[in-house]
Amino acid sequence: MAGRIRDEDLEAVRERTDIVKLVSGYLTLKRSGHDSFSGLCPFHTEKSPSFSVSPTKGVFYCFGCGKGGDAIAFLRETEHLEFTEAVERLAKEAGVTLRYEGDTPAERRAAGKRGALHRANDAAFDLYHAMLLQGHEGEDARAYLLGRGFDRDAWVEFGIGYAPGSADFLLRRLAKSLSTEILVESGLAIRADDGAVRDRFRGRITFPVHDLSGRAVGIGARILPGGRDEGPKYLNSPETPVYRKGDVLYNLQRAKAAVSRSGEIFVVEGYTDVIAMSRAGVPNTVATCGTALGEGHFRLASRFAQKMVLAFDSDEAGARAAERAFAFLERFPIQPVVLILPEGLDPADFVTRHGGEALRELAKGAVPLVEYMVRRTIGRNDLSSVEGQTAAIAAAVPLLEGLTDPVRQSEYAHLLAELAGSPRARWSWRSSSASGVAPSRSARRSSAPRRRSGSSARCCDCSPATPTPTGASSRSSRTTTCSRLATASSSRCFGRPRGTWAPWSPPPPTRRS
Repeated sequence: MAGRIRDEDLEAVRERTDIVKLVSGYLTLKRSGHDSFSGLCPFHTEKSPSFSVSPTKGVFYCFGCGKGGDAIAFLRETEHLEFTEAVERLAKEAGVTLRYEGDTPAERRAAGKRGALHRANDAAFDLYHAMLLQGHEGEDARAYLLGRGFDRDAWVEFGIGYAPGSADFLLRRLAKSLSTEILVESGLAIRADDGAVRDRFRGRITFPVHDLSGRAVGIGARILPGGRDEGPKYLNSPETPVYRKGDVLYNLQRAKAAVSRSGEIFVVEGYTDVIAMSRAGVPNTVATCGTALGEGHFRLASRFAQKMVLAFDSDEAGARAAERAFAFLERFPIQPVVLILPEGLDPADFVTRHGGEALRELAKGAVPLVEYMVRRTIGRNDLSSVEGQTAAIAAAVPLLEGLTDPVRQSEYAHLLAELAGSPRARWSWRSSSASGVAPSRSARRSSAPRRRSGSSARCCDCSPATPTPTGASSRSSRTTTCSRLATASSSRCFGRPRGTWAPWSPPPPTRRS
């Protein structure tokens, strides 16, 4: 890990950064004085401008929410960057070479290699992009993209390119500036068993991949229909010292401002889905880079959003992707919901036919991930018999065991009972028997039905006794409302202790003395 950035380099970054230009990339500024510009604050909602920028002092301040600081602080706040990430990004734009204190020779060599890998990817991006825009060999690629609804503006905005079919197109053009070893290590070239080196991407449309700071790290490539390459439909750069697929979301470096403003992030599976949705007015869209949605992706998304819409293809692969996401449900402060598109369309086709606004409206009805998983699990079982209902419930119970919020556990337990076709089965949560642990002696004693007078009944969602209407029968008593939870307790298992799963049964008759 790099050491501390030298103080003189930090000062150079602050001095050379035009804070007005930086801030103007996020909001509209108007001159309001000799040394001040003002605009609407990007950190809180307001109707009258209270956000001020001083170009000579190089600072900003909001009189509404109190946030202020220099250019580094502004970039950190708006894009949720670490201090070093913000400084490195501003240094690159300002032309400042950063030096780190305490670097060992090995760390300096590693940093130098990472820089070379970034330069190699940047150079490849430029060559492939130029080939698509004006190269003779890119004619078929241009026709294909236009046929998919991606015009020249989209090519330029997203840096789309075309890798010709030649085995050494990239090697010959980068040989003077980059070594063969760097090209191989970056994944742009591959070395065969006989030692021959050739381009990895041939006859493919290329999509450049950047990290959160906007640095070039890898390439995703789609085979051109009718092309000579007989490899997989999609081919991605391998993992390298600068490219960890589990920690990169395609387009996040561009989408993070829109994600921060809306608090919502759309996650899709394809590069073209991202481009189509962004061009259709859904700029807060990202994609995984040829890998399953994982912990690193959740960590990244939760830095910018509170809600994650998993907009996958309406096929089995998309459903499996949502299931994998369930493993990270409780680890990060973000709410995942599942959007299954109608008509068997993927996101790109949907927005092409119906538009981005239709997709946003559809996303309002996206199903929370837990509910989606419960419904999907129940749907795999035959519910026409008691055995099938029991098997469905047993399969879905582990989904709820991972929830840490007891209220959510209870509500989803009730949903599970209804979906399983057993409306009388209402359970309390935290079952020791369901987890295979033998109940304690006190638990066994408490598992016997409790006697109760006609004046009260026990709610197994919150434990304390709740009033029963005077003169109500035992059957009508189970349709009362719990005064603590303010939720209908119809068909609850009165008399059962918390920690057991059991269908409702009538309480024992009250003995008269």
